[in-house]
Amino acid sequence: MLISRFSCLKLMLLMVGLGMASSYEIIRQCPVHFVFKDNYCQYEPVRG
Repeated sequence: MLISRFSCLKLMLLMVGLGMASSYEIIRQCPVHFVFKDNYCQYEPVRG
């Protein structure tokens, strides 16, 4: 069925979009000198 396949694809795109949006929120909340890695903020001092 074309309709069910399309709605499934739309649902997948929605899930991916939500996942990307939530990780972007986490990245934005990382303090300075912290890097978003492996789904959480890790301290990474700046090497000059």
